[in-house]
Amino acid sequence: MSLALTGKSAYKGFPGVLGRLVLIIWILLGIISVAYVTSSITSAMTVEKLSNSVENLRDLNNKTIAVISDSPAEEYIKKIGIDEYPAKDIQDAVSALLSKKADAVVADAAVLQSFDFNNPRLPLRVVGRIFQVENYGFAMPIGSPLRMPLNRQLAKMQESQETHAILAGYFGEANVQ
Repeated sequence: MSLALTGKSAYKGFPGVLGRLVLIIWILLGIISVAYVTSSITSAMTVEKLSNSVENLRDLNNKTIAVISDSPAEEYIKKIGIDEYPAKDIQDAVSALLSKKADAVVADAAVLQSFDFNNPRLPLRVVGRIFQVENYGFAMPIGSPLRMPLNRQLAKMQESQETHAILAGYFGEANVQ
């Protein structure tokens, strides 16, 4: 403190060879400590920057997102105000991503998982969580005689694990819960 205020120091240090040795060790420990803290922070920031993880929508800000035109994903991306690259289908969206016209692809989870599973040689992977859950269903006219037989058959398939096998065929075993 006195050195900063007056330009002189009242501290004379430890006398003798032992004192100098202690000061040298003290300086080296200070340098090592600063280097360790700096490198730890830098490596943590680098790992965070290099990971291609999408945890929430903030990770997509200032990015161009390929979406299939007239899809729920396009409506969702427009609603939250993220730049979009309209694609006619999933292949077009992936092509935009690979050619760097888009930074990511947002689509139905089933579409993305199926494409990823069926194209293992492409340098792509599905990351992040589902932003908005949307269920699929079978549309039938009110009072349709097919509704109950269809429901029974779907329940049987579910109980016999047949649906699990079908889903694994489309999405891969790792993507089926």
